[in-house]
Amino acid sequence: MTNQRNVLIQAAIKAVRLHGMDGVRMQHIGQIAHATPSSIYLYFKGKDELLRVCYEQIDHEIARIFGKINVTSNEIITDPEQVIHEAWTAYWKWLLSHPDETIFFHYYRDWSGFPEYDMHRDVSHFDPFVRAVNSFYQHHPGMNSVPPILLWLFWLDGTVMYARYVVQGVFPNSQETENAVFRLLMGGLNGLLTTK
Repeated sequence: MTNQRNVLIQAAIKAVRLHGMDGVRMQHIGQIAHATPSSIYLYFKGKDELLRVCYEQIDHEIARIFGKINVTSNEIITDPEQVIHEAWTAYWKWLLSHPDETIFFHYYRDWSGFPEYDMHRDVSHFDPFVRAVNSFYQHHPGMNSVPPILLWLFWLDGTVMYARYVVQGVFPNSQETENAVFRLLMGGLNGLLTTK
């Protein structure tokens, strides 16, 4: 039963990549999963619930990426850009190695219903990452001029958007592209990473 649920989740992620958030239908998901549309309702109440579960699965995986990164206060103080680069690179590499999930994640976050959902969802799986960000704010007072949520959205959405273009073949999947994207994102922190 759980295996079929996972098959449906993966099929929905792929179907959204092919048809978009507004264009995807249960028939598309069923075709990819080799299941009848009616059988999908044995596992999910409807398309909205299935797509929400897909998003949450990807979101939890991204949180695990950041949760694996251990940094010390000393590293945050002495080489903050290196700490950010290591965390960001792990995230970037994951996105590029999961093209269906990347497209889905971008489309879902861009979907008109996302802001309302985002305001009420549980994000406790990001607690380790939030603690690391708070440490940056503690040790780099210049960051206090930017609310953490704005900084997170800038980095998350910027990275996902550029990764989407790479997996769609608009930008080359190269070290040069990776370096350029990181430089652009780091530009948003210009002047904020100061300990004085």
